[in-house]
Amino acid sequence: MKKIKIIAMLLFLLCVSTFALGQNSQLNDELVEVKLKLVDSKLQLIETKLELFETTKYDKLGEIDSLIKVLDKKEKNAIRLSKQKDEPAFEYNYKSAFLINPAKLFEGTIFLSYERNITDKFSIDVAFLGTYVTKNGIGRNYMENQFNDGLVASSYDNSMYYYNGEMITGWGIMAEGKNYLKHKSKAPLGLYAGPQIMYRRVNIIGRVYDRDENSGYKDVTDRLDIIRGGVLLGIKTKFAEVLCIDINIGGVMKLSKYTKESSTTKYKHWKSIDYSGILPTINIKIGILK
Repeated sequence: MKKIKIIAMLLFLLCVSTFALGQNSQLNDELVEVKLKLVDSKLQLIETKLELFETTKYDKLGEIDSLIKVLDKKEKNAIRLSKQKDEPAFEYNYKSAFLINPAKLFEGTIFLSYERNITDKFSIDVAFLGTYVTKNGIGRNYMENQFNDGLVASSYDNSMYYYNGEMITGWGIMAEGKNYLKHKSKAPLGLYAGPQIMYRRVNIIGRVYDRDENSGYKDVTDRLDIIRGGVLLGIKTKFAEVLCIDINIGGVMKLSKYTKESSTTKYKHWKSIDYSGILPTINIKIGILK
């Protein structure tokens, strides 16, 4: 009887254990499945977060780049303003100018001038002229236009000779006072106006045939004094920092007188060097500022 009870007890325990193990196994399977679902959900969440980061990352980088550019620009402006305050901009303070009139070279004349400031608004320009032109030289076209109104008369050995000029030589000096007009301009640059006066002495040389002595040709010279005065309006501007160009226009009264004559010349062509009368003028000079 005891054996039967023991056997029955063992069978009961075995059944209970088997059922318990079955229940535990089922619970474990369900728990694993739940955990897998949680892991899958977390992975999806991480993936979603990564996608959101990738979407917004470039927008943020663009905003950062724009902000950096703005900051760089502000920094550069601040540095520039600081330099302007600490280091004033360099200003050229020109006091004088050396100039040449290149057009006069085609008249056989060297025209050199020197301008010097007297005040910030007024300067004096003094020029020297040296002339040596012949019919075969660089100023031959100028020579051809000098005596187109007739022959030049000259007294030589108490005789009157008529001849065409073959050569012109001489010298001259000219002075201009320049008053610079604009408020911001400072001599010797800017718009100006002022008087001009010039004195010039030239020799007109020609050749005549001496019939009395039959000794061939002789040189005959007439000396001519020229006085000119008038007013000018001009402008002088700089380029390449140290170079300048000066352009002026105006009107002058010109009086020409041969040494052997008692009065100024009359009825001469306005292109002739010995013309007396009113003349318009235009000059272009280039030079160096100092």
